[in-house]
Amino acid sequence: MITKEMSIGEIVEQCPPAAEVFKSFGIKNVGRVIAQYDTLEQCAGDLHIDLDDLLCELSMAATNYEHEEASKCSCGCGGHGHHHEHGHCEGHSHEHGHCHTH
Repeated sequence: MITKEMSIGEIVEQCPPAAEVFKSFGIKNVGRVIAQYDTLEQCAGDLHIDLDDLLCELSMAATNYEHEEASKCSCGCGGHGHHHEHGHCEGHSHEHGHCHTH
């Protein structure tokens, strides 16, 4: 969960897609912002960005990222926890969302 007390660096580290959210709010150089502000709240206030809107967008990005990461197939085939078709991930079967080697 992303909070206003978190640093920009923490947010981007936990959720790499957050960098794109910052860019969409006009924060182009995330690296400089990481060094400049201790908290998300300070950053939003100084840059006149609506903190609630920013938190909402960051939370959605984090939720999507966490869901995608959790659903990835652990066999390394690049699947996302669903049935594999078109011949990739050969030699594996997917049961109950997990990839098992035959």
